[in-house]
Amino acid sequence: MATAQNGITIAIDFGTARSGFVIDTGDGNKYHFVDWEDAPDQYAKNLTQILYDEECKPLAFGWTAKIKYRESLATDRKFALIKNFKMKLLTGTNAIYYGKEFQLSQLIGDYLNYIVEKILAKIDENGIADINELADININWCLTVPAIWKDEQKQFMKEILKNIIEKRNFKPNITIVPEPEAAARLIFNTKKDILNVGCTFIVLDAGGGTIDITVYRVEEGQKLSELAIGSGDAYGSIYIDKQFKKFIKNLYGKDLIRNWKSNNYECYFELESNWERTKLALKKIENNVNVKVNIPDSLVQCLKQRYGSSIPQLDRKSLILSSNDVISIFTPSFDKITRALNYSFDNVAKDDLPRLSLLPPLLGMLLDLFVCLDEKNAIDKLFLVGGYGLSSPLRDFLRERFIPRKIKEIVTFPQAASAIMDGAALVIANPMQISKRIMRQSYFAHIFPKLPNNTKPDTNILFPLIFKGEKIENVEKLTRRYLSEYENQISVEFKIVRSNCSYHPFARPTDLESIASFNFDFDLNLPLKKRKVKLILTFSQAELKVSGQCKDKVQDVIIDFTK
Repeated sequence: MATAQNGITIAIDFGTARSGFVIDTGDGNKYHFVDWEDAPDQYAKNLTQILYDEECKPLAFGWTAKIKYRESLATDRKFALIKNFKMKLLTGTNAIYYGKEFQLSQLIGDYLNYIVEKILAKIDENGIADINELADININWCLTVPAIWKDEQKQFMKEILKNIIEKRNFKPNITIVPEPEAAARLIFNTKKDILNVGCTFIVLDAGGGTIDITVYRVEEGQKLSELAIGSGDAYGSIYIDKQFKKFIKNLYGKDLIRNWKSNNYECYFELESNWERTKLALKKIENNVNVKVNIPDSLVQCLKQRYGSSIPQLDRKSLILSSNDVISIFTPSFDKITRALNYSFDNVAKDDLPRLSLLPPLLGMLLDLFVCLDEKNAIDKLFLVGGYGLSSPLRDFLRERFIPRKIKEIVTFPQAASAIMDGAALVIANPMQISKRIMRQSYFAHIFPKLPNNTKPDTNILFPLIFKGEKIENVEKLTRRYLSEYENQISVEFKIVRSNCSYHPFARPTDLESIASFNFDFDLNLPLKKRKVKLILTFSQAELKVSGQCKDKVQDVIIDFTK
C-alpha cells in the first residue's frame, strides 16, 4: 500500500477518441482500468464522449453515453452527445448543440473529473492506498498532451486538472508530458535490445485526433536527445472518418444524406459503426479488390426512392468501395503525414549546426534554407504508436514511401492502448532521460532604454535569447549581458517575447508575442561600463527561467514552454 513516504504516480492519457489512466506505485506494479461500463470488450481506454441533458448537466460518459443517447432518440428528450471536443482547443471554439453553447472548459473539466473519480475508485478497489489518507500521500499527476499544441493550450488543460485536484484537497503536483515523448520513453525502456547508442528513431503517435512526430537519438548513459522540432497536425483517424462521410455525400448527394440523417439519427450511428469496423478490419489496400461497408435499411430505402433499382455502388445492403475509392479516403491523411515526416527529416539534417542565435541573422537564415538531409543517414527505426498506428494501410504506405531511402525499418509498437500513459509515468521515475530538447519557439528580449524625463530613444533592440530549432540540455544555463547604452540612461525595460520564426524576425515584428517583462534602474554614479544587466536562461524539464541581475537586484520570470 502506498504511503506518504513513497507516493504514487497517476498518468492520464486524455485522447480525442479514447481516454484512460494508469496508476504506478513505483514498486513494479501498474494498475490500468479496463472494465469500462457498457464497453463491448476489456480495453485500457474508454470513449471520450459525454451525454448532457436539456439543462446541460452530464448524464453519462464513454460507452454508456453513446448507448443512452441512442436510446434517447426514440423519445422527445433533447440530449446532446458531445465527442471529439478536445480538438476544439485548436480553434478555441465551444460546442453548440440544440442552440445551447457548451464551454470548452466545462467539457474538458467534466470528463477529467469523471476520470479522476474512476482513479479514486481504482485506488480504493485495489487497496493501492487508504482513500481517506490520499491528501497526505505524494501523488505525482501526469497529463499527456499532443506535442504540437501551443503553450496556452497545454496550460488550459493543466489549469483544469489543477482545479479538480485542489477541490479534493490533493496537492496539484502536475507534470505535462508530450504524448510522443511519453511513447519514446516506454519504447526505449522496453526495446533497449534493438536501440543501441547512436541509434536514431522516430515516434509517430497516430491517434484519433492528432498525429505527433518526434525524432530521437540514443546517447551514452541510457539517455535520449531530440533531433528535430516535433511536427504533426490534426489528421488522425477521425480525419479518415470525415473523408468517408464526405465520399458518401458526394456519391449520393448532400441533401439526401442530410435529410436521412436528421430523420434516422440512430441509423446514422449504425453507419458510423459499420465504417469503423470496416476500417479496422482493412488489412491492405489492393488494386482491383473491393471493400464492402454495410448500409442501414433506412438509407437503402431513401436511395431506392431516388435511384430506383439502379443505386450506384450498392450491392443489396452493402456499399461497394473500389480500391481507388479507399485510396481517395485515406490519401489526404497520408499526404499530410508525409509532409510532417519530411519536415522532421529536413530538421534532423540541421542537428549539428551551430546555435543560430549566436550567428548573424542573414547567415542563420541561409543555413536554415540550404541544409537538407543526407539520404545516406536514414533514420534507423520508426515506431508506430496510438490506435491509428495499428492501421495496416498506414504501415504499408509508410514502407512504400520511405524505406529504405529515409527510414530503415518500421515497427508497430504492440502496447498501442496504454503506450502513452505508461510512458508518461516513467517521467517521474527518470525525469532527466530526455537529456537534450529542441526549442519549439524562438525567445527574444525586447529592450527599451529609458532616459530622464521619461523619454525614450527612437530605437529599441530585439535581443535573441534562443531560436526555434536550437538544441538545449536539461538544466542548461545560457548567459546574455546587456550594457547601458547612454550616459544619462536611468533604466531599462525588458519584454520577453516569443515567435514561431526560426530566425531573427526583424522583418516581421507582428510575429512577436509578449509573455513577460521586468525593469531595472541604473545607478548614474557608476561608470557606464559597470551599468549592466545579466540575463541568465535556465532550461529544465518543463520551463524556461529568465533571471535578470543588476547589481544586488534580481528579478525572475518563469516561462512554462512545455506546460
